[in-house]
Amino acid sequence: MRLGEGLLAILVESGRTRIELLSVELAAERLRVMRMLAAAIICSVAILLGLAFASFLVVAVFWDTHRLAAIGAVTLVYGLIAVATALWLRHALNTAPVPFANTRDTLERDYLALRDRLRRKQQDESAADSSSLRPGDFD
Repeated sequence: MRLGEGLLAILVESGRTRIELLSVELAAERLRVMRMLAAAIICSVAILLGLAFASFLVVAVFWDTHRLAAIGAVTLVYGLIAVATALWLRHALNTAPVPFANTRDTLERDYLALRDRLRRKQQDESAADSSSLRPGDFD
């Protein structure tokens, strides 16, 4: 019974510690994502406004001579930017670090340590049981 109580105490304490680690990592990840999202929105709005005014300027400069070519060139540039950004985004998503890797690694180490501890405890108990038998006990 002592083994069960000890195991339960270890599991409860380990679980509590791991949940605390997970909550800290989750809060940090949430803060990081929110900051990145806010920065991305601000950057996107600024870029879009800049590109819109630059596009108007290009079209206005060539309005009397080559307005369709200017509009086509501006559209082509935006298309290339969109394709390049989509490729970069796909690469970034495919190579992003695994969230909560520290928690998963810690839980894996805990599992292996607990498994080894239980095996040693069982081996010690079986060795103690077999060593308590003496020759002549079965006579």
